[in-house]
Amino acid sequence: MELGPLFAYELCAVPSSLINELGCLRKSNKLGLVKHLGVLETSPIAPDILIVDVSQLFYHIVWPHGGSPSDLIASIKSHLRRYSSDTDKIVVFDKYHDISAKDHERMRRAREVIIDYELSITTSLPKRDAILKSKNNKRMLASVLSAFSAGENVIIDSRDDGVFNHDEADITMVSYILKAASDGKRVIRVLSDDTDIFVLLVYWVYQADLELLCKVQMERWDGTVLNINATCANLGPKCLQLLGMHALSGCDTTSYPYGKRKITALNTLLAHDFPGLADVLGEVGTTHANVMEAAKPFFSALYRQLPGTLMESARFKLFTKKKSPKVMALPPTSANLLQHVLRAHLQTMLWKVADQEGPPDESTNITHFGWEFRDDIPVLVIAQGDLAPPELIDVIQCQCRAQSKKCSTEACGCHKQHLSCTSFCNCSGDESCCNPYTTQGDAQPEKDEDVAVEDCDIDMVDAEEEDIEGAGMESEDAGEEDFEEV
Repeated sequence: MELGPLFAYELCAVPSSLINELGCLRKSNKLGLVKHLGVLETSPIAPDILIVDVSQLFYHIVWPHGGSPSDLIASIKSHLRRYSSDTDKIVVFDKYHDISAKDHERMRRAREVIIDYELSITTSLPKRDAILKSKNNKRMLASVLSAFSAGENVIIDSRDDGVFNHDEADITMVSYILKAASDGKRVIRVLSDDTDIFVLLVYWVYQADLELLCKVQMERWDGTVLNINATCANLGPKCLQLLGMHALSGCDTTSYPYGKRKITALNTLLAHDFPGLADVLGEVGTTHANVMEAAKPFFSALYRQLPGTLMESARFKLFTKKKSPKVMALPPTSANLLQHVLRAHLQTMLWKVADQEGPPDESTNITHFGWEFRDDIPVLVIAQGDLAPPELIDVIQCQCRAQSKKCSTEACGCHKQHLSCTSFCNCSGDESCCNPYTTQGDAQPEKDEDVAVEDCDIDMVDAEEEDIEGAGMESEDAGEEDFEEV
């Protein structure tokens, strides 16, 4: 059997470069992007308006466990009193309208069963995570807090009374920035540590020519302030391609390609020109074929391949370049890359309509963009097809004979090679098989230490925004750039 044609197949139960064995998006630390692109303000000017990411704010104020919502409002007021009474303040919640692609990430982050509480203005508040790890609880909390006054010149933007209709707070915050600029505000500041928001700010300040109208700042929770206008001046037209790069290399609703950290993706963007990332990806009405053609040059360059190289050819070349390479370090097949690109296209589309009141109609059906529903839960679409050539599967079989937990360790040949057990194996690949890569049956793998790292990726302080406290944390592949020679 020739080796080259094998790489037209994933050779794994899932596209392991993008999805872990539990079916979740691969995640990595995104903070490197801010560290490399952010420009510190040496003497920050007091803002005319402050737009606050409330999901992060809740982790930086006193949470009144056992207290009432009025006590929580008092904590919010206390934090906002640090700013001038002349500064307008907008506290922004996610809207949580319908099931969205981000629900997949919220469920991954929760990692446990959460009780839904009936909250009211007189309810005693449970622990912080009991609220913030539940979409329903956060939605109800936003509704309850909206009934209170948060102080002079403070607006609480929630599902019930928001000006904009975007589901994600990140996008709503940008919408308020654009409105503030058009209203003549000269210094606009966002209070957040989130990398997605940083990327959005850089894109929109450049796209809307805000640097001619106002100064846009991003204040982090350590008190430092970033000058977004200065970052835009440094990047120039690359700001317009930054959204697409960020979505393709991993954000809240997309996977990061194993071994390709944010700095690798950024260096790739800066070394080449990818007009499709600005002009095609995320544009309403674009065909799937055109989106794929726009994204392929970036992915080829990310894996140091010549333009036009098929993913299947790249997989074979990279496999033969290094001794004992990991399957997950290879790029996905073209079929699974398409699903990844569609997910990135959807997220970029939502980001690109921050200047509108709400998302486009096209974005409401996420099953057109690399997602599907199982029991009303959004899960990733995996391209259909054989995992390997039939003639290869026929000769690969494990000999596991354990009476319990068959194939649960790497003593199983299929498990060790990240392959699904099949009917040819001694375990028959049925419900009794505990190989986490087996595609038949609904058995879940035991969460040993290695699997737990894959599932959690980064020990996030904030269940909603993973960038709050990520400095110094290593990604699952830290120190490994796969086939790149440094």
